[in-house]
Amino acid sequence: MALFRNPCVNLRNACAENLLKRLRLTGVKEYYYRRLRKNVRPYFTRIVWPRGGDSEVGRKELSGNLFKAFDPEYWGEYSVSAFLDLCRNMELKKHQVDMVVLSIGVVPPEDIDRTQQQLTLQKSAEGFFLEAHPKLKPVDAATQGIFFAGCAEGPKDIKDSVTQASAAAARANRLMRAGEVMVEAITSMVDDQLCISCGICARVCPYHAISVDTKKKTPAVVVEAACAGCGTCAAECPYGAISMKHFTDRQIIAQIESALATRPEEKIVTFACNWCSYPGADLAGTNRLQYPPNARVIRTMCSGRVDERFIWYAFRLGAPIVLVSGCHFADCHYINAVTWTQKRVEKIWDKMEALGIRPERLQLEYISAAEGQKWARVMGEVENLRQAVTRKEVEKTRKVIGDELLGKKTPRRKKPQPAAV
Repeated sequence: MALFRNPCVNLRNACAENLLKRLRLTGVKEYYYRRLRKNVRPYFTRIVWPRGGDSEVGRKELSGNLFKAFDPEYWGEYSVSAFLDLCRNMELKKHQVDMVVLSIGVVPPEDIDRTQQQLTLQKSAEGFFLEAHPKLKPVDAATQGIFFAGCAEGPKDIKDSVTQASAAAARANRLMRAGEVMVEAITSMVDDQLCISCGICARVCPYHAISVDTKKKTPAVVVEAACAGCGTCAAECPYGAISMKHFTDRQIIAQIESALATRPEEKIVTFACNWCSYPGADLAGTNRLQYPPNARVIRTMCSGRVDERFIWYAFRLGAPIVLVSGCHFADCHYINAVTWTQKRVEKIWDKMEALGIRPERLQLEYISAAEGQKWARVMGEVENLRQAVTRKEVEKTRKVIGDELLGKKTPRRKKPQPAAV
């Protein structure tokens, strides 16, 4: 709620949630906005600005952080606890005002989770749908053929909603008029001779692009038009029945061997996803940020493609440190594939501890394309960990990693019965 000052009453206090941004969203002209904001005193409780919008206070969580009130000369700088104490000790007064505005926060609909599951969509931290890319694909969902408009992504006024709807219609028309759908040549392939129809690949696929009948034991089938090429299915398949075009196991293993061919004890084997961590490393380079040069980056389309065998093989060849870097959970280009990365790495940590290997030698980080500084900082921290790994520790690791950790399981099939004569 906001109280606008009456010219005859020197009132400068108001209580509001997202008031100033609300003035813009509800169509108040810029002239009135400039005039009113000098006479409005908002009491902020929690602020969630629409993504991309500017803020007078900034994107700050109020728990324990310092924040500046709208008029520093009037309120100064307070911590949250001091601000709440100040509000409790205030005396209630009656004032004559021109207008009272109640600004209610916009929340997602109750059935948004069901829609998300049906269409395999991403959600932001605020609970709204998340687009594929905020700049390159602002109305496209991560799932091909689905587009957003209006408040599906967050609070918007009528003008922005209509503009976005026009863009979504244009994107949909472009797809429908093509007649044929072009997909990238990085889809997965299933080897029918190795597949035992366990159904793991269908369960981990973010796009439901794999179908398998576990009862009839028919081999898995990949719908290439729906497959986005994250590679999570190939990494999770226990029998090696799935391979990724242009990101095969042999290609990635060859990169590991090349990275550790000479002086492996000085190298940091780093797996970086194509959409976030790899551009983050590139941004650190273009910004000329200093970080250790001994990292050997292996690019994968998604961190979910990093097979457990790749990590064990790197340790087997003498790598002191292995870093797996992917997207943040809310920014995953492949909906929720990064969650399987976390589960897989946690399992490896347990195995490392059982084998007497320090789990700290396997690092998991989440770095976005805009976090070049974080990439440089993480690489510095990982280099400090590498220096703490002794040569004796590396040799012990190479001995305890057996062949059973480096290979896939062998499928057991029933022998076909001879045909009756």
